[in-house]
Amino acid sequence: MNGIYLQSMKTIASRLLILSILFLVTPLASAQTACFTVDPATGAITGTTVTCTGTGTPYSGRIGAAASVINGAPTSNGDNITLNIGAGSSVGLNTTNFGPDTSTILLRDVANIAVGNNATVSAPSSGPGVNNSAIFFRDNSTLTIGTGATVINYATGGTGVPPINAGNNTIEFNSNNTVTINSGATVSRLVLPLHLKRLIRPELVT
Repeated sequence: MNGIYLQSMKTIASRLLILSILFLVTPLASAQTACFTVDPATGAITGTTVTCTGTGTPYSGRIGAAASVINGAPTSNGDNITLNIGAGSSVGLNTTNFGPDTSTILLRDVANIAVGNNATVSAPSSGPGVNNSAIFFRDNSTLTIGTGATVINYATGGTGVPPINAGNNTIEFNSNNTVTINSGATVSRLVLPLHLKRLIRPELVT
């Protein structure tokens, strides 16, 4: 009897070991969007290239400016940045760390921004940053928005990011820029009741 019991326990243990190994080597079906070389708490960029990849939970930090800039104008840390938001990725801004007069993407001059097919860039849908823009850059930059991509903000007022202070448009920029919006892409401002905001983008409601 003891021999049968021990043999059964060995069989169960070996099966549990196999399942543990399979769990470790099998990738998760839905990975969180990651924006490499960006500090999610401040938005500060290391180097000049940022790549956001993955689907699932949005990357909810700001991209651009510097650690000392909570709100307001971008700094030289946002110059000459190449930003690639991968197809299907989602980038939003949680207002826990940031308030008004900033942007989810806050770059300065000579930016090269590509929003991939079916990707999303969103400003906060409520809270102190509700009047923020989704994308901000200044001069001599390029923005390409891919097929099926969505760029959205929820502003009803506000002065916008200095020094442009354009009133928090969905995309804010100054001069000598090229913006390409591909077929099927959406750039819009959307005002929602709070209960719908919680249903659609609960992770950005503060």
